[in-house]
Amino acid sequence: MTPTSSAALQDLDVTVGFSTLADRVDRLAALPAPPVPAVVVIQDGDEGTMAPADAPAGVRAWAEVDVLHSLGVAKSRNRAMDLAGTRYVLFGDDDVEVQWDEIAAAVARMRERGLAVALGYGVDAATGTSRKRHPADYRPLSVWNSARAATYEMVVDVEQLRAAGVRFDERFGAGADLPLGDEYIVIVDALRAGLTGESMPLAFGVHPHVSSGSNWSDERHTRSRSAVFARVFGAGGYPVRAAFALRHARDWPSVGAAWRFVARPPRL
Repeated sequence: MTPTSSAALQDLDVTVGFSTLADRVDRLAALPAPPVPAVVVIQDGDEGTMAPADAPAGVRAWAEVDVLHSLGVAKSRNRAMDLAGTRYVLFGDDDVEVQWDEIAAAVARMRERGLAVALGYGVDAATGTSRKRHPADYRPLSVWNSARAATYEMVVDVEQLRAAGVRFDERFGAGADLPLGDEYIVIVDALRAGLTGESMPLAFGVHPHVSSGSNWSDERHTRSRSAVFARVFGAGGYPVRAAFALRHARDWPSVGAAWRFVARPPRL
């Protein structure tokens, strides 16, 4: 792929919305300035007192900075969409290296096809290979093929999501009581609102191998996975959870954990 020029990137109509915590914002100061507008949303907890001016000067030099006195990454993703002055938003974390050529290709396809969501894949920083299996071609997103989405693998058309009233469910995601599934839920909500999306064979970012979705021993994650399927499928979620539990039979730390996942979804 021919590298995208800086001028072409400026015309993408994309904002990168970074989410980080107050004790991790220094990591962003070490990142090179992105070649597109950027918003950095910092969270410092319910009792926090941080102000945007307290962010490192190296971050304030290339990004609009906002502070939320709360926790829960879904809140920061929603805030990034609220602040974006462009049509498209790419979500970023403080440990992601964005692959801009692939983002440019994704946005071009979104414009051409009127897509509201583009879902790429992530590259393992240690191995240089895909962090998970992904299609080798472009495929329409559905409730059945988007459950493994990571936020930094997503570009969204904010105008379409706003018009449809679609936002991240703030009960889910890192920092919330249910720490998984916010990405999957927002994609499903968009699709059920009549919007369209595609899975794309494009690497949107490079990320360390360890991720929250790979932890199967944490009881909160068992509850969260169960709640995600309850949120998406409602009363019909039991057979879906059972099929999921069987598919991941080797991942559960115990039979009891698998049973609780299937039979005891949290009340939402």
